[in-house]
Amino acid sequence: MYVHLLSHLLGVYVATFIRHVQILVRRQKKLPPKAFIYLSTASLLLFVIATITMVADIIFATQNILANPTGPNDFFGYAKRRDIKSVCSTFAIAVSDTVLLYRLYILYNSRLRIVALPLLVFMVECGIGTWSIISLSQQNNIDPWIGDHLRKLTLSQNIFGFISTGLNVMCTSLIVACMWRSHRRLLATGVPDLQSPSAYLRVGAIIINSAIINIVWWLTVFVTSNVSSVVYQVLDPSYACVTGLIFSAIIVSASRAPSKWSHSPLFLFHPKPFPKIVLYYQLTFQQTICWRPVFSQRTHHLPWRDQIMGCHSKRQFTNDRVRDMKSPEATLV
Repeated sequence: MYVHLLSHLLGVYVATFIRHVQILVRRQKKLPPKAFIYLSTASLLLFVIATITMVADIIFATQNILANPTGPNDFFGYAKRRDIKSVCSTFAIAVSDTVLLYRLYILYNSRLRIVALPLLVFMVECGIGTWSIISLSQQNNIDPWIGDHLRKLTLSQNIFGFISTGLNVMCTSLIVACMWRSHRRLLATGVPDLQSPSAYLRVGAIIINSAIINIVWWLTVFVTSNVSSVVYQVLDPSYACVTGLIFSAIIVSASRAPSKWSHSPLFLFHPKPFPKIVLYYQLTFQQTICWRPVFSQRTHHLPWRDQIMGCHSKRQFTNDRVRDMKSPEATLV
C-alpha cells in the first residue's frame, strides 16, 4: 500500500510536470530570456529532487517487503535513505522559497528595500538547513515504525521549519497587502462589481496560490512530527514531491482561460467616467510568475486569455489614452 501511494503521487507529479513544461515551452517567446531560464531551472531542480526522493523511497520499501514479507523488524538501509530524504527536502524548500522571493521582487517592481528582510531571512534559512542536514546525519539509526519512540524532527529541523514558515508568512503578507491596497484604490475609481463576492473569492484564490498551501503543508508535517504521530512517517517522505507538485500546479492553473469572458464584470468592464475606454485588470501567465500587470485600451480585446484577475490603481485615465503607471502594484504571485 505504501509503495502504491508513493507511486501514485509520483505519477500525479510527473503528469503535472509534463503539462508544466509544455506551458513553459509554448510561452518561451513571450517571456524574458532571464525569466524563462530561471523558471526552467527551478522547475527542473524541483523535479529532479522530488524524483530522487520518491524513487529512493520506493526502492527502499520494495527491498524490505521482498526481504521480509511478514513484516520487517529492521529497516535495512534506513540511515542512507534518511540522509537522501533530508538533503532533498531541504533543497526543495530552498528552491521553493527562492521562487517565492522572486515573485515578491517582481511584484514590488524590483524595490530592494522591500525584499531585503525576506532575503536576509532566506540566507539564515539556508544556513540552518545545512546545519539540519549535518546534525541528522550524525544521529543513530532507528526503526521509524517499530517501538514507542517514533522519530521526531531534530532541533535544527524545527528551527529550519520555523524560519521557512516565517519566510512564507512574511512574503504572503506582503503580497496580500499589495493586492489589497490596489483593490481599495480601484474602488475609488467607480469601477462596478469590485465588491462582488466573486471578486473577493478570486483575491482569495490568489492568496492560496501564493504560499498558504506551502504553509499549511509544512505546519501539518511539523505538528504530526512533534506529537509523535505515525502520520508524519507517511507525510515526511513525500515532502519534496508535494513541494514540486504545488509549484507545477500553480503554473498550470495560471495558464487556464476562463470559459466565459463576456458574462463576468470582474473580467471586463467599462469605467463610468470614460465609456470609450475598456479597462480590464488581468492576470496573465507572465504576471503570475515573473511579469508585471498589463493594461490595454483596445476596446473589447483581450490580448492574453490565460486568467484574468488582479488589479492596477495608480493610473490617470483620459478619453483617448491611459497614461503610464509609475509602479505596478498587483498581480497573482
